[in-house]
Amino acid sequence: MTAGVWCGNAYFPDFYKADTNQWWSDMFDHMVSTYDNLEVDGVWLDMNEATNFCDGYCIEEELPKDT
Repeated sequence: MTAGVWCGNAYFPDFYKADTNQWWSDMFDHMVSTYDNLEVDGVWLDMNEATNFCDGYCIEEELPKDT
């Protein structure tokens, strides 16, 4: 899903999909292992809600195609 936010277009992962959850987990594992076994107590996710400043579709390519 995309939405227009204060910084421009943002992309929100679909956590209802198992593949997305696995991807997210893999990215955290990569971050921890990349920074010499970084210890993480928590994560601050700014703009973690699906805020949308667009009126309709934000990206022209996402517009429904006329049939």
